[in-house]
Order: sequence, then structure tokens, then C-alpha cells
Amino acid sequence: MALPVAFFAVFFAYPVAAIVARGLKVGGAWQLGRIGDVLVESDIRHVLWFTTWQALASTALTLLIALPGAYVFARFDFPGRHVLRAVVTVPFVLPTVVVGTAFLALVGRGGLLDDLGAYGWTPPCGPSCSRTSSSTTRSSYGRWAASGRSSTRVRRRPRGCSAPPGRGPGGR
Repeated sequence: MALPVAFFAVFFAYPVAAIVARGLKVGGAWQLGRIGDVLVESDIRHVLWFTTWQALASTALTLLIALPGAYVFARFDFPGRHVLRAVVTVPFVLPTVVVGTAFLALVGRGGLLDDLGAYGWTPPCGPSCSRTSSSTTRSSYGRWAASGRSSTRVRRRPRGCSAPPGRGPGGR
């Protein structure tokens, strides 16, 4: 347990604390009023609102898509299951920039789905869909993979399979 805590302290806690200290400590004195100065800026408020909205939307979509998907993967065998698992795996293993660019090419301005506007369809959220969809896909895959792996490795046996030689089904 000490190694993960040390790793977290060195590579996350210390850099974050150093950045905060550099921003709030001027001339050796703490300037906590600078937090309010930053939060008053409309650009910062917009970024904070977008980040919060995107995180909530991503979480909601993940729950709506991943939980039923995990149930289906864990409980049912169906044609195309392995293909669907492969398709869901692709965005998870690719770098974030590649996944974001792919979703942007799909739902962004001038993207594949934007071309459907000629038929009366408009993308519901534009470029912000790419970030939310990417996050949802990655989160959903984590839940699907967990349920899928357990169901493919653990095979249920009929009763009596582990009975000693000479015994019939059910151990009789």
C-alpha cells in the first residue's frame, strides 16, 4: 500500500500543490483573494460549467448504456457478441486524441452525421458530443468488459460433472 501512496504523492499531489502554491503565493505571502479573482472571469466560469455539464452527461449516459449492456453481455450469448465486443474495445484502446477526433469527424460540424442535415436531421449537441460520447464509450466498455470476461471464463457445468467415477448425475 505504501508504494501506490508514494506514487500518488510524487506524481499527483505534489505537482498539484506546487501549481496551487505558485498561483496563490505572491512574494512569500498567501493571496487567497486570487481565487475569487479567477472565479469572477466569465471564461473560467464557462469552462467550469462545461466541465461539470459534460461530466454529468457522461455519467448519466454511461449508466443508461453500460448497465443494460453489462447485463446483456453477462447473461446472454447472441450472434455477433464477439464482434460487438471488438467494436466497443477499439475506442478504449486507442489514444484519447484519436478517439476524440473520430467522434468529432462523426458528429462535428461537417462530419458524417452533419451531412444528414440535408435529410432534415441535425446533431443534438455538435462538437460537445465527441467528448461526452468518448467518455461514455470508454466507461461503458469498462463495465461491459468486466461482465463479459467473467461470463466467458466461468462456464457452468451440468449437475454431477464433478461427481466421483461411478456416480451418476447429482452425485447418485
